[in-house]
Amino acid sequence: MANTASIGKTVLRFGIPLVLGGAGYVAYISGYEDGPARRDGTPGFKNVVYADQLAGGLPTACLGLTKHASPVPVVLGDYWSDAQCRAVGSQVLATGQAQVLGCIKVPVTQPVLDAFSSHGHNHGEPSTCASRAMGLLNARKYEAACDALAHGPDGKTPVWSYVKTGRKNTQGAWEYRFVQGLYNRRLKERSDCLAGVALLRAEYDFATESWKGAQP
Repeated sequence: MANTASIGKTVLRFGIPLVLGGAGYVAYISGYEDGPARRDGTPGFKNVVYADQLAGGLPTACLGLTKHASPVPVVLGDYWSDAQCRAVGSQVLATGQAQVLGCIKVPVTQPVLDAFSSHGHNHGEPSTCASRAMGLLNARKYEAACDALAHGPDGKTPVWSYVKTGRKNTQGAWEYRFVQGLYNRRLKERSDCLAGVALLRAEYDFATESWKGAQP
């Protein structure tokens, strides 16, 4: 599992090969959760478990892994090797991608799955499955679905880019604050999703449900 060439599981959906928890997706999520890749292109994992301030100080390991998803304890200050990050991370990410893929009822390419899975890893797969973006995707409104990962129905207002302040307003509802970093992530997911839709339209024959593109 520690070998980047061996992680991930390939599945076929509508004749399209998709990889769950593969090295590419591990690196994709690491770029969001851990920061820029190293000079050799490998993920620059956060090897020491830290307190995620956007999650109320929740102990978090590399790839944004917490006690809610990790099969091993996530203890503040513990050191996780790169091999452990890849092995545990691939397992957790594959599970999350499988959940998201189970909610997708139409043909998609790897970039579309990765974008929606990233959203699910950040906000919880059930929230992604119940989102307006997922509804649009399953209605085959592909481009609109991608945009809905980042924007409201007006195509401009940021969504999924806020965290609770811990305070309530005078009406008793939780207050939220906008986080630019989260919005940047939503914009990247939108962009990657749109690229995946373009790939789908170019390489997939909807009539015969056959994939003409490269295998993973």
